[in-house]
Amino acid sequence: MDSEKWGFLRETIEDAKKAGIDEDTGLHRTGLEEYLKVIFPKVDDWIHDKSCSGWKRKVRPDYRSESLKLIIEFDGLQHLLILIKYQMILKRLSFIKN
Repeated sequence: MDSEKWGFLRETIEDAKKAGIDEDTGLHRTGLEEYLKVIFPKVDDWIHDKSCSGWKRKVRPDYRSESLKLIIEFDGLQHLLILIKYQMILKRLSFIKN
C-alpha cells in the first residue's frame, strides 16, 4: 500500500479531512469508504448511516451493503467516551458499595 494514501482510519472521508494530520506520527486520516473500495472493489452499493427499513428495531449502521448482506459498524471516539463514562460509574458504585 502507498503510505501517502493510507492513514489512520476515520468513519468518513469528511471526518478524515476535518481531523487532518496526526501530530504525533505525521500520518493523515483515511475515510472508511476509501478502504472499502479497495477491500471490496466490485461492490458499489455501500449505504452510509441510513435507517434499515423493514427491521423491528430502528437500526442505522455506519455502512451496509445489500449485495454482500454485510453491515460494518465503526467504533469511533463516541463509543470510547461512552465506555469511559461507564467505567467511571462502575468505579463510583464499587466505592459506595465498599
